[in-house]
Amino acid sequence: MAESSRSVRHTGSSVCWSGVKVTAGSKKNPKPILKGAGGEGLSGYVEGGKFCAIMGPSGAGKTTLLNALAGRRLPNFEGTVLVDGKEPDRRRIAFVMQEDVLCPTQTPREALMFSAGLRLPATVSLAEKRKLVEATLRELKLERCADTLVGDAVKRGISGGEKKRTSIGIELVVRPKVLFLDEPTSGLDSYAAYSVVENLRQLSAVGCTVLSTIHQPSSEVFGLFADVIFLSLGETFYSGAAADLPSSLAAHGLAPPPLSNPADHTMFLLQTKPVEELQRVAAELNKKSTAAASAAAAVDAHFAAAGERRSLATSLGAWTGSAPRRGAGILTEVYYLARREKNSLLRDRAGLVAAIAAPCCLNLLFAGIFYQAGDRERPNYQVMTHFGAISQIAIGGMFGAAQPLLLSFPLEAALFKKEYGVGTYTATTYFAAKTAVEVPKSFLVAALTWLVSYWLIALEGPIILYILALWLMGFAIASTALLLGCLVPNVEVGLQVSPAVLVPQILFAGFFIKSEQIPPFLRWAQYLCSLRYGNNLFALIAFGPQETDSWDNSTRAEAELLLELNQIEPGDWWVNVLVLASIGVAFRLVAIAALSWRAARTA
Repeated sequence: MAESSRSVRHTGSSVCWSGVKVTAGSKKNPKPILKGAGGEGLSGYVEGGKFCAIMGPSGAGKTTLLNALAGRRLPNFEGTVLVDGKEPDRRRIAFVMQEDVLCPTQTPREALMFSAGLRLPATVSLAEKRKLVEATLRELKLERCADTLVGDAVKRGISGGEKKRTSIGIELVVRPKVLFLDEPTSGLDSYAAYSVVENLRQLSAVGCTVLSTIHQPSSEVFGLFADVIFLSLGETFYSGAAADLPSSLAAHGLAPPPLSNPADHTMFLLQTKPVEELQRVAAELNKKSTAAASAAAAVDAHFAAAGERRSLATSLGAWTGSAPRRGAGILTEVYYLARREKNSLLRDRAGLVAAIAAPCCLNLLFAGIFYQAGDRERPNYQVMTHFGAISQIAIGGMFGAAQPLLLSFPLEAALFKKEYGVGTYTATTYFAAKTAVEVPKSFLVAALTWLVSYWLIALEGPIILYILALWLMGFAIASTALLLGCLVPNVEVGLQVSPAVLVPQILFAGFFIKSEQIPPFLRWAQYLCSLRYGNNLFALIAFGPQETDSWDNSTRAEAELLLELNQIEPGDWWVNVLVLASIGVAFRLVAIAALSWRAARTA
């Protein structure tokens, strides 16, 4: 390795496991995923600083074993997992998922700095964190693309191999003792796959223990592994040095053909030989396996030191169920998150232009339809038309505030779960940062909405009050959308259920049906509808006593009747303001709780 490697040198940790069993399905009809020979569970041992690959046919249990060893939540788990002979400390364990879950508007340098800034202890200075980030970029050969946006399916960015190395760097920068990876070469061409695995080999060479599932590696890639574990039908077929695999198979008459790939040959055996023969060979191979013996010795030593022998099913469950301790404070978390949110907003130029242009164009259309509807000097002036104009702008503002969050938030859920699961930040600071960026953006949209429509519709009353009322209503509606986004599993479901949340807002706004005409057993729902209270504020600005005192008696009486039919009291300004603020805050608090609960269940 280059000099940069020495600057991020790790002390690798040994990993051992014993009696690991995982089942799926109901308790009455369980389906074993990991069972081990004779149903006794899997046992194994990886020495500190080694690179171990876990292989096997589809359905063999590779990813399940990796998740179990990494402490990720699994149903019906039994067994013991130890790191350095102790119960695992999740803060020193890193996990890279098969799919690269990255922020598309960050660069690799920013992504690594984000991880280092929030996950490393506060005792590590900012200068030291930056040095560590730069060393990691050099170590993973990311200097060339360090300042290129990651990108996604829509925005072009770095290559697949560079994304995979960035995902590894995000975990490596916090100096883990053990690094777990699920199919790190999936979707990569042969050279990119070799480059990623070579990087992992180099990491293990400087002391970071690496365990990775991998599907059919090339012979060049297979030659980089120190140890390999082959699984078949939830049992260990072979566990030991990669270099010893051909001779071990040859001793049982299963030698690989000359110049063949040992991995391909072994996979072929596991899928073509009778189960009984494979179990017989596995039993002989595992008798001579030092991994199982080392695991048993480590487990016995651990429980002897603890003074009792017990399954780690309960203690491991507690470990996986709680987020690890964070390295940064609350203000630091909000700062890093808000900066990323701001960059995402500004770097998505098409989205930013659409967020500004859409309300301008839409409200120009509304202003054209309701042109001069607020001009009481016109012979065809009607209070209901005047009210309809401001109601239509309120409805447009509701959809404008809700739809971006309904569409974007479920897309961000995977990134949140990944970062929250390793303790990068809390749900509270995540929402605080989003709110810090969302609030000024929504104020700009509210201002543009009324600037393009206020004079064309010939409205009366201070324009700043209209802007503030729409801004506050947008905050409350956005909170409703955030809560819905936290509860739905994906964008498609969110779009399907959104009418059930947004359409009632329109019905309770008071324009299509008066509040007193709604059946009493449904009328209570109006108190959860932000559009109603925003519309109430607009009505008070347009038809309140401060405006209508100078109107002629007939028009003033019509305006007062409108307020009365919609149960809008002229003195209820602050009631409507407080209700909107309460909805905005309360729904966000519920969203925080819902998101934290969902993330904890899938950690």
